[in-house]
Amino acid sequence: MSAGIDKLISRVKQECDELKLQMALGKAEAVDFLEEQKEQFKGRIDSTKDLVERNPLFDSETTDSLKGRLDELRLQLALGKMETRETLAEQREKIGQSIDAVKDGVAPLRETAGDAVSEFTELFDYGADFFKTKLDALSLNLGLTKADDNEAVADAETEAKKKELVTRLDSLSAKAKDASNLAGEELSKLGHDLSEGISEVRNEIADILKR
Repeated sequence: MSAGIDKLISRVKQECDELKLQMALGKAEAVDFLEEQKEQFKGRIDSTKDLVERNPLFDSETTDSLKGRLDELRLQLALGKMETRETLAEQREKIGQSIDAVKDGVAPLRETAGDAVSEFTELFDYGADFFKTKLDALSLNLGLTKADDNEAVADAETEAKKKELVTRLDSLSAKAKDASNLAGEELSKLGHDLSEGISEVRNEIADILKR
């Protein structure tokens, strides 16, 4: 198995497992789970900041700009627990904006500092996108999607959505387990299918919040 596909399959397995766990948690447990994920993401931010500081392909202006954006993102992650729908909605928006600001800061360098940007993307982007999905999943746990005035109906609809998502995650996990039996084009196709599948789940979770 190639290193790239091996890493992709491992990531999909991890994301499926963690999202299924998160979907199964009650509200209080889900809030605590996200606090743990915040700490992990802060570690990735610190590693990204170290990469920016030591990589000679980033000039001083870019380095200072990216460090500032990473510091702002870290600050947003330190603003306390998201224990209410209102707090989650506010922090989710600000964290998302801060993540986008970091990505926007490195985007202009893709042609002039390609190697550095690739390393940056590998370190930061996956963790950031996964964390945003976990924020969206917490929205399901806290009932941020409620559009029905009848709380019992709204809760039932949310649970139905979570069950549907877990079924799709189970399907992806099952496909990932088949990787050891495949090689060549079949393995490459599996990697492509898994990548598309987890992206679709992420988008579905995000889209639920927009309805």
